Amino acid sequence: MSPPPRKYLVHLPPAEDTTSGTSGFVVTPGFLRFVGETVFGDKWQTRMAEALGQTRAKKLSPATVHQWTTRQRSIPLWVHEALPIMITQEERRLIARADRTRELGLRLQRADKPAPRPNRRQHEPTPA
Repeated sequence: MSPPPRKYLVHLPPAEDTTSGTSGFVVTPGFLRFVGETVFGDKWQTRMAEALGQTRAKKLSPATVHQWTTRQRSIPLWVHEALPIMITQEERRLIARADRTRELGLRLQRADKPAPRPNRRQHEPTPA
C-alpha cells in the first residue's frame, strides 16, 4: 500500500505548461507548479520562494508560494517578470555545478589508483 500524498501536495492543481502559445505565457497556479517541478524538482515550493525572493532582494515565504498555487492568494504581477530571471539564474547555477562535477570526474579518472593502506597490525609492537 502506497503512503498517502504529502499534505502540502493534496490541494495543488495539476502542472500545466502555458508557454505553448506564441504570445508569451500565463502565470496560473498550475504553471507555477510546472515551473517549480521542472526547475527545482522536489521541495520546489521552498526553492522557488528562495529564488523569487532573491530576484527582489526580499525574503519570500514558501507558504506564500503554496498559497498562490492553491488559490488562497492571487499571484502578484511581479512574479510574471521574475520567473524568467529566476529560471536564468537557476540555469547558470546548474551549469556551474555540472561543470564542477565534470571536472571532478575527470580528475578522478586521471588520478593514480590509491596506494593500499598499510595493515595497522603489522606496525603494532607485539606484547611481551
